Amino acid sequence: MKTLTIFFAFIHFFYLTVYAQQSSRILYEADNGCLTYVTDQNHNYIPDYSYAGYRYGEEALPFVPTVKTIQPIAGDNTAHIQAALDEVAQMTADSNGIRGALLLEAGIYRINGSVTVGESGVVLRGVGQETDTVTNTILIATGTDTRNLVCVGHAPNVNNSWTNRLMNTTTLVTSEFLPAGVRTIAVEDPSLYEIGDHIMIKHVSTNEWLATINFGDTDSDDPWRFGEIDLYYNRIITAIELEEKKLMLDVPIYDHLERSLSQAQVYKYDRSAIKTKVGVENLRIIIETAGEEDENHARSAIVLNGTEDSWVRDVTALHFTYAGVDIYRSNRITIKDCRAIEPHSMVTGGRRYNFAVGRLTNNILFDNCFANLGRHAYVSNGASQAAGIVFYNCRSDQDLSTIEGHRRWSQALLYDNLIATNPQTTRVLGLYNRGRFGTGHGWAAVHSMAWNVRIEDNKAMVIQRPPERQNYSIGAKANFNVSAPFSHPNGWIELTQQQLVIPSLYEKQLEARLKNGALLDAPAKLMAAVLEDNRVELNWLDISSEEQQYRIEFKDSEAEAFQVLAILPANTTRFVHELNESEFPPLTYRVQAVDEVCYSPFSNPVSIEMTTAIEEISLEDSLVLPNPFSDELLIESDVSFSAIKVYTIDGKLIFSSQKQLNTIATTEWTRGVYILKLMNGEQLIGVQKVVKE
Repeated sequence: MKTLTIFFAFIHFFYLTVYAQQSSRILYEADNGCLTYVTDQNHNYIPDYSYAGYRYGEEALPFVPTVKTIQPIAGDNTAHIQAALDEVAQMTADSNGIRGALLLEAGIYRINGSVTVGESGVVLRGVGQETDTVTNTILIATGTDTRNLVCVGHAPNVNNSWTNRLMNTTTLVTSEFLPAGVRTIAVEDPSLYEIGDHIMIKHVSTNEWLATINFGDTDSDDPWRFGEIDLYYNRIITAIELEEKKLMLDVPIYDHLERSLSQAQVYKYDRSAIKTKVGVENLRIIIETAGEEDENHARSAIVLNGTEDSWVRDVTALHFTYAGVDIYRSNRITIKDCRAIEPHSMVTGGRRYNFAVGRLTNNILFDNCFANLGRHAYVSNGASQAAGIVFYNCRSDQDLSTIEGHRRWSQALLYDNLIATNPQTTRVLGLYNRGRFGTGHGWAAVHSMAWNVRIEDNKAMVIQRPPERQNYSIGAKANFNVSAPFSHPNGWIELTQQQLVIPSLYEKQLEARLKNGALLDAPAKLMAAVLEDNRVELNWLDISSEEQQYRIEFKDSEAEAFQVLAILPANTTRFVHELNESEFPPLTYRVQAVDEVCYSPFSNPVSIEMTTAIEEISLEDSLVLPNPFSDELLIESDVSFSAIKVYTIDGKLIFSSQKQLNTIATTEWTRGVYILKLMNGEQLIGVQKVVKE
């Protein structure tokens, strides 16, 4: 009997666990195992964040064989370590670009300067990151110089800007509109490129573009200016479609590009200074200071500059002023199983960013890291030049201020399963507007997500919606009832305090991409127009070059769910829906690209509120004159009515009155067909088509 009781208890627990799980309305797993992405009217859907990290997260970090071993020496070890690193750097790389690892045996290495892991395929490795000097490798930064201790990639003064374009490789993006999340762009001259080329996509922050985002909404600070918020996407061409003049990219773009607002460019860039497959592993860094608020010491423990497909793992860093790990001018980087703890600095701006990305950073993964006493413990400080940054399974403790997108339009930040314990601040995580904070930080994050984030002590998160974009929180265990520092509409906040069917968005998106391939690009700018004879014309932009079909769904006013309306050939951009008498306006449409495995995200939805399919309802004792009309409509009625509404034929409300009128001035109306409704309270008493000549 006891065994049976335990069995039923298990079944009861299993039932409660499974059926308590919730799926998001805008991203969920379909019956075929594919992820379904629902798009809003501003073309926003949750982007695929899974490309972050070393080799897009598709490969485990490599183990690089040790080729040289050294022990600590008395006094300053700067030259001692650097000479050994330089010796490894001179070795011949193997077919995978690996030269080898320098192993620092256990002990204390005092460093009065900086050391640089400055050649591709070189790793700096210790034997452990704990406190015991007998069994661990401990680097101690001595002295009062405010330098970075370990420089990965190249020396700090080497210029490795992504803006160093190669001659005769620039072309214009000709796509009229590209929603955030797509990997296909149309260009003026695709013949300039080959598959495998490394390219940069640059979107200039013109005044026209800035106006659409309210110049950053910087409150009382100066508005953002031309050229200050340029976007950079570091990408590789994976396919070229010459007939359609399209380039396919390895990673999506992470903001909308609209040609009428800014002419984006594509160019190849000088990669001669970029270092690949470099790393730091398995050691402890302690920065000597005069106390917890002292700042005359090493600024950051590890800085990656000008690197690609590189990593830091199993490293503990203490007493930095700025960061334990800081990254800039880098792409596809993994920071794994690291701790950035006990910063020593004043508690004020520009300090205690335990794990940080700066300018010109794309596709960075922080995996299973720990931070404490941070002001912005996991932060994007790279403004508009940082995109595709994932903080996954990370933890913070005793946060002194907000974990956040910090300033000026950082894109596609994902905080996934972040846990914040013992917060010392009310607002612990923010994807929001920072207004006049800093130097006109304004909108600090867009297309960004907090997924299954857990904040102790019922402390707060702030998620706000930028102009024509979106930020998201799904499944958070946090308080959303605290005022934001600057008032703006809330973003998409869903399933708060709920258990999610998809516990980790990063894991699920990576799994889906590895299983089903990259997400198809969504069609965009879906539009609908009413034609005569009860027909609706749909038009959209064909973004993808990989679809096999297009799939149109619709629902009418009496349907709860969408149904498939039509399956169309690839490259289709138009469809006419001939309505039947069983379909009731308003009608809502959406479109997907289809391949043999999965579907793209949906297009934006579009609705038709009124169509010619509406059957006229006799106005009984009322008469609308003349019909056709010119400068005014006359309504003669023996029946009492309380409101008049007039719609254009495609459903736009053009006139409304909450009282009985006899005359409507129509001089400013354009020629065409209109729908006139007479109401008595909520009761519709008459519908008539009228025509202006």
